[in-house]
Amino acid sequence: MDNFTNSSTFADAGNAFYSSSHNIWFGISGFITNGLSVTVILLCKGLRHHQKISMLSLVFNDLVFMASVTIYGVLPVVSQLKLARKLCWPLVYTTLATHTVTFMTISHMTFTSYLAVFKPFRFRSRTSKRRTLIEVVCIWLASWLFVLACIRFDLTTKGKGCSFYLFVSGVGWVTWVTVPILCACLVTVVNLKILLYLHIRKKSKVAPHELVWNSNLPRLRELDNVAAEEVLKPQHLSHSQRIRPPCSIEQGMMDETPRLVRSQGHKPHINNLTRSGDDSKSSFQSVETLKVPNYRPTLSHLKKTPAGVSGIQKERLLERCSQTTDLEQLRVPKQNEMFEIEKKICEGSQGNPRANNAVSADSNTIYRQRHSDRNKRKSNQRLHKATITLAILTLSSCLLCLPEVVFCLVLAVRPEDREDILTSNIAKFAKLCVGINVLMNPALYCWRLINWGNLRRYAVSKWRGLRPN
Repeated sequence: MDNFTNSSTFADAGNAFYSSSHNIWFGISGFITNGLSVTVILLCKGLRHHQKISMLSLVFNDLVFMASVTIYGVLPVVSQLKLARKLCWPLVYTTLATHTVTFMTISHMTFTSYLAVFKPFRFRSRTSKRRTLIEVVCIWLASWLFVLACIRFDLTTKGKGCSFYLFVSGVGWVTWVTVPILCACLVTVVNLKILLYLHIRKKSKVAPHELVWNSNLPRLRELDNVAAEEVLKPQHLSHSQRIRPPCSIEQGMMDETPRLVRSQGHKPHINNLTRSGDDSKSSFQSVETLKVPNYRPTLSHLKKTPAGVSGIQKERLLERCSQTTDLEQLRVPKQNEMFEIEKKICEGSQGNPRANNAVSADSNTIYRQRHSDRNKRKSNQRLHKATITLAILTLSSCLLCLPEVVFCLVLAVRPEDREDILTSNIAKFAKLCVGINVLMNPALYCWRLINWGNLRRYAVSKWRGLRPN
């Protein structure tokens, strides 16, 4: 008789909360997909330590959740055993704790993304392997202790069955629900802020001396004449450092902009006077510099020139500004015309210095037009991938879990109608969202592995292009 009573009790609970076969297959499929995710993450060599630790924490948490779901499906089969009652409280505790770990880990990853976009230097110091591991361990301990404080050690399951919807008291539900709601709001707000930052900064204008970071950062690694320390340490870069156009031309000393030389301290500066002559002592060494094709000196830059630069040289710089402005309004040359002009440039650069000066403006215009579209296309692709990544992660990680959180809150507010609420369409929709979220997580982890590098590269390039002097 007791066995029959126990069987009916667990059968009633199964009708309200789960179908045993569905839970078993759901748990097995989720266990397999998350296991494959662990393999993919471990095989990804280009992944940073803090990303790998955070993702492995999420995947392992999903594995624990899938194990608890599978055991839930097995409970009706072994309901005649005393082991079923003893497993009820640990399963309820594990299920709620894994939900809390998921929300808190995603909040931690969102905070890391915020640092990567807005505080790059602090991001580097806060994302060491040891520090990330300590933070993840603290998240797990805090989550499990918090859930333990919510549900306590109440093991009275008679007449209720093994369902945490019926097992936890109303006060415990309200206390537990606050953490997922706060984490979901935090993740949504921060991701929206990052998206707005990426879109607004894309439309903003930058100063000419900052264009090297805004337009040419993705191609710095391809340049052979850029030292590695200049890329890693942007504070050592010059404000007028520029990218050399194809078939680079040495322009005249007297009729052109003052050149840059590099001192022993690796800080480029502008010559006080540009001299030419036979005397080797009065002439300065010329250093190959990077030239940005769309660089235009302005009055603000002329004010920064040393006192040794004469007024005639400043007037010539102003003339070059006006010439560059006029050239930008010209039509875009066709492809065959571009090759002809480049051919003339290369032929004239061998024996006629004045011819170089005559066609140098055309060379800069062609180079600027050729590479601006390429840079815009790459920038748009990175922005598109970053937008998709953030939107999908926000939608799947938190918003799909919110229906269950709201459902739990309703159960806490109306404890007398719990059994009716468990059989309603709201309960089915909440469980469907949770199932979709858990099954989509492995694909989202792989998607994040692919697009995280693009997102951070784009955000850092924007930040460096707009950083104050």
